[in-house]
Formats: sequence, C-alpha cells, structure tokens
Amino acid sequence: MEEEGTEESGRCDCHGDRGWLRHRLRRVLSRRPSTQATGGAPGLGMIAWIITGLASIAAALTFAEVAIMIPKTGGMVAYLEEIYNPVVGFLAGWVQTILFYPAMTSALAVVCAQQAALFIGDGFTVPLAIGIIILIIFK
Repeated sequence: MEEEGTEESGRCDCHGDRGWLRHRLRRVLSRRPSTQATGGAPGLGMIAWIITGLASIAAALTFAEVAIMIPKTGGMVAYLEEIYNPVVGFLAGWVQTILFYPAMTSALAVVCAQQAALFIGDGFTVPLAIGIIILIIFK
C-alpha cells in the first residue's frame, strides 16, 4: 500500500504545493527528446541546440538572399517558378497545401497536447489535440 506524500503516489506532499510542482516539472523535463537522445548529458544537448541554431540561421540567410535577388511576392512558389519553371512552382505550392501544412498543424497539436497532458493527466491527450487543431484552423 502506498503512503501519502511519497513519490510513488504520484504527488509529493512533503513540501506542499511547491513539491507537487517540482515533481511535475521534473517529470516534464526528464521526458524531453533532447535529454533522452543524449543519455541525460546536458553538454551534448547544448551542442545539438547550437548546431541546429546555426543551421537555421544559415537557412534563413539563404532564403533572405534569394528574396533579395528575386523581388516577387509569393515566397518559395514564386522563387521556384523563377529559378526552374512554373510547373515546379505549381507542384511545390500543392505539396505545401496538401502535405506540409496539415502535417505541421497536426504535429504541433499532438506535441502541445502531450506536454499539456503532463500537467492535466494522460486521459486528455487526444481531445486536447483535436481542440488545438480546431483552434489553429479557425483562429
């Protein structure tokens, strides 16, 4: 039988509400993919964040350079039409519309629901994800 106030009962009452919050935050932070992928080594996680940040900066600067060289509205579709041909731009626009944006929306909703479920309980993950998708679509 579990004692109240222990970690096994799911709520640590040993420090009042702060202990419960500390327990929940520890649970959230221990499930982070960057922490799990590096075996819990914070240095490797920081190096991964730095490398990812530098790659993102390089991609943004490249896109900015293309935007300066091709002063058209329309983003990637217009740039691909100008560089290659209109068919490539058309296909890129449809791939974004049919695949990329729905996949990105659902992935963000699932991750947000999983993180929120750590605080409100695992039984609400799917309804919360559906609610977030509806919120994103009709904002």
